[in-house]
Amino acid sequence: MSDSYRGATEGELLGAPLGSRRWDAWAPWLIIFGPVASGLGWIAGGLILWTSPTWSRRDQLIATFVPPAGLVALFFGLVAALRAAAGCPGHVAALHASAGCPAKGVTLPLAVAILLAVAGLAAHLLPPIHLMRTRRQQHFTFARPAR
Repeated sequence: MSDSYRGATEGELLGAPLGSRRWDAWAPWLIIFGPVASGLGWIAGGLILWTSPTWSRRDQLIATFVPPAGLVALFFGLVAALRAAAGCPGHVAALHASAGCPAKGVTLPLAVAILLAVAGLAAHLLPPIHLMRTRRQQHFTFARPAR
């Protein structure tokens, strides 16, 4: 082993992109699980995401706005699914179209409510998964030695 390799960090040996930080790997996980901690983890994930040169502006915008919208869709999909399964009692103020329920309020058909919940879950999980894959591909791209 050459003297130039002694004392070098793993990032220096692998050729990580300039400006990349070791804690960039935390951003996708904080975006996924951050809302559980009253949103503080999501904010921390967003700060890591926006201050890092690892991801493109497009990735940053998508990962900032799509997961929270996915959580909203997931919530309303679950509420609508529970109402549809229970025979539509109650009221969901955010839904404004009638689906043939005799009770006051709106009920979505069960299949539509489940689809809304699944789409919300996918919208919450897929952008951070894309960030993980992008970081991994970028890391491996810079790790290969030029021949």
